Amino acid sequence: MKKKLVVIIAGLIFLINCADANGFATKKPVVGVVAVKAANKRALQRPRSSSYINSIMNFMYMPGALYKIYCAPLSVTDVQFQIGERIVSVAAGDTLRWEVSKTFSGLGQNRVEHLLIKPIESGITNSLVITTTLRTYHLLLHATDHTYMAVVDWNYPKSRGFVQKYRDVSGADQQGFVFKRLSLKNLDFNYKIYMVKGRQPVWLPTTIFSDGKKTYIQFPKNMQEAPTLFLGEKNNIRALNYRVKGNYYIVDNVIQKAQLRLGQHHSQIVQVVHNGC
Repeated sequence: MKKKLVVIIAGLIFLINCADANGFATKKPVVGVVAVKAANKRALQRPRSSSYINSIMNFMYMPGALYKIYCAPLSVTDVQFQIGERIVSVAAGDTLRWEVSKTFSGLGQNRVEHLLIKPIESGITNSLVITTTLRTYHLLLHATDHTYMAVVDWNYPKSRGFVQKYRDVSGADQQGFVFKRLSLKNLDFNYKIYMVKGRQPVWLPTTIFSDGKKTYIQFPKNMQEAPTLFLGEKNNIRALNYRVKGNYYIVDNVIQKAQLRLGQHHSQIVQVVHNGC
C-alpha cells in the first residue's frame, strides 16, 4: 500500500513539473535532427491549384519559407522576381545534374529577372538559395519524369520597401500627389497581371496597388498609347470610370478583376487580378 502511494505521489510530482503556467502539460521540445526535420516540414510551401493563374504558380513570399518546385528533364521552369529586384547570387547543392541560368525581360524600370531551371534526369532533388537586392529565397527542387512547373512567381503583400523606393524617386514630379496622401500600413500590392491577347505591350503596368479605398495603376513614363480600363474578366466586362494623373490610373474603389485593352484588330488585352479572388 505504501509503495503504491509512493508511486502515485511521484507521478503527481512529475505531472506538476511538466505543467505550464496555465496548468496544462507542455510538450517537451525536440532537439538535433528531429528539430530540424520538424522545422523544415512546417516551413515547406507546396504549389496549390487555388494559387495558379494560367500556368503561373504564385507563392506567397515569407522569409524563411521553403518552396517546393517540381521540374522535369527537357522542360524549363521559369522563376520570376519582382520588378526592380536584382539577383545577387545563386547557390545550389547539386551543380552537376541541374542546369541553372539567369536572364531578364523588360528594360529599365520594367526589368524583371528570371532563373531558368532544368534537371538532366528525373528522380533527383536539389536545394537552391537565391539572394537578391531585396530578399533571400530558399527552393527545394524535385525532378519528376514529366510534370513540371512552367512559371513560378511571388506575391509580396504590404510591400513597404517597394513603396519607399517610389517615394524616394518621386521627388516633386507627378508621382508626388499619390504618396503624400497614402498611409503605408493600408497599402496592398497583392495584384498580378498577365496577357490575355496579343504581344506584351510597352504600356504594361509597372505597379498596381490599393489603399483600401482606391486602386492605383502605374504605367511606364512617357507612355505613347493609353489603354482603356474595364471591370471584369474574359467577355464579362463593363466600362470603368477612372482618372489619369501623370502616369497613373486612379480608380475610386478597390479592383478585384479588371482588364486593360488597346486596339481593335490586333488588340492587346492585359488581365489584372487581385490574388485574394
